[in-house]
Amino acid sequence: MAQLNFAKSFDLEGKWDRAETEYKFLIDNYAGTNEAFGAYLYLIETYKRLGRTAEANQWYQRAEQDFAQIAATKAGEPEEGLAMVYTAELYRIQQEWEKAAGVLSRVYDKFPSTDPGRRALVTAATIYREKLNNTSKADSLMQVLREAMLQSAS
Repeated sequence: MAQLNFAKSFDLEGKWDRAETEYKFLIDNYAGTNEAFGAYLYLIETYKRLGRTAEANQWYQRAEQDFAQIAATKAGEPEEGLAMVYTAELYRIQQEWEKAAGVLSRVYDKFPSTDPGRRALVTAATIYREKLNNTSKADSLMQVLREAMLQSAS
């Protein structure tokens, strides 16, 4: 968190070159943390906004690879779910709705009894309903969640 705040402070001061260095340091040295995952997304969105499309694309590719590697090496652990959720967010910012919803559904499949797993399924259903116009898929995902919650309550 301290490294992220350090990067943000330079960013807020308008010292982008230094902030960029600090965000990259965060990614390289604190891989697998919420802060590092978020830094990838922030760099991608910032490069896009600055018109630096090639760099945005390079960071997108790196993020996709790194997120997949973290998910694989931390299989079954909370870090796997976190990497998957950020992968879905990566797809969302690229408007790759099918991919995002698919990853979120898999998060639920792997972590059905956790709050992040349940939130992932709700988000997947929202994407199917609002972005993919697939209300039947959205309804079926919500039905899966309802049934699971009823079973856990009894």
